Amino acid sequence: MFHLTITCAEEGNLAKLAKSNPNNYLFLMPKASNDAGFAMTSSFSGMLLAALLIFDQETHLVDKKAYLDQICQAVEHLISSSNRLEKMSQLDIERIVYLGSGPLAALSQEAQLKMLELTAGQIVAVFNSSMGFRHGPKSFINEKTLVMGFLSQNAYTRQYDLDILEEIKSENIAAQILAIGIEGEEQFSGESIVLANSSQLPDAYAA
Repeated sequence: MFHLTITCAEEGNLAKLAKSNPNNYLFLMPKASNDAGFAMTSSFSGMLLAALLIFDQETHLVDKKAYLDQICQAVEHLISSSNRLEKMSQLDIERIVYLGSGPLAALSQEAQLKMLELTAGQIVAVFNSSMGFRHGPKSFINEKTLVMGFLSQNAYTRQYDLDILEEIKSENIAAQILAIGIEGEEQFSGESIVLANSSQLPDAYAA
């Protein structure tokens, strides 16, 4: 049996174990991706992207290179929005909701975990799918809640992502609502961060 070990900690026990096993291929991330803090941010992103590039057998190598270029542009655009995000961090909130569909639902789960880790539970964070949230869990929202929705690239799925955000906005029950997503014909009518030059990026890569 053969194994593939993806890690960013070259001196960790997992990497050492992989090196000692001839049937285990060690795939190390760049050293700069190894987080020094408690929460895994760049390390998680790097390992997830590596696994996706390796195991996505349906996408041609040329397309993967194009996706990487788009990811870099999207990250640069997100960094350029840091002032808006910093202002949002000054909001008097006690709760955060992360929403998404498909791969972006998994991203919402990871975002919830990061908020839990980085605030030591001082801000209560939850995640859900865009479709599932309205069936009861929406009652979690109050006037001190920030709602963040990750918008799908798939036009049909995106309708569900937008619909729940628009519903919450129309009911005026949250402190703030923010939509984050790639370019698309349909956008949220409220506060949004649109990642430019990424319209061809699949949700799994956008995550």
